[in-house]
Amino acid sequence: MRFSTKFRLYTLLDGYLRDVVDTLFATDELKRAVDDIYNLPMLENAKFILGQMMKRGRTVEEIIETVLDLRKRGERCVVADDASTAAREPRIICSMGLRNERTQDAGPTDPAASGVPSPETQREKSQ
Repeated sequence: MRFSTKFRLYTLLDGYLRDVVDTLFATDELKRAVDDIYNLPMLENAKFILGQMMKRGRTVEEIIETVLDLRKRGERCVVADDASTAAREPRIICSMGLRNERTQDAGPTDPAASGVPSPETQREKSQ
């Protein structure tokens, strides 16, 4: 099974952070970098560079140095504007069952014209 570069990188760095949790190596900068990798999409160039480093068996320390350097230069992840990252509120991602006011004009205005009988029409037929 093949995993994405982002997944492999996050797994590697998260495991490293768990191993060095109470040492000087677990810096806040590294924790923020790992958090960014988890939450933000990676740029293609950064994926390629870091993927090649992992594929060629570079040490975790070399990969961390590259991750921090790319983060410092702003070349690793797509960063959203500060207002949207500060307010991480849930968003509606499915509009199923909702109607747009503009689309109501496009369809038939008379329910009988749609071919679907309304509940009132069904009651009248049954009486």
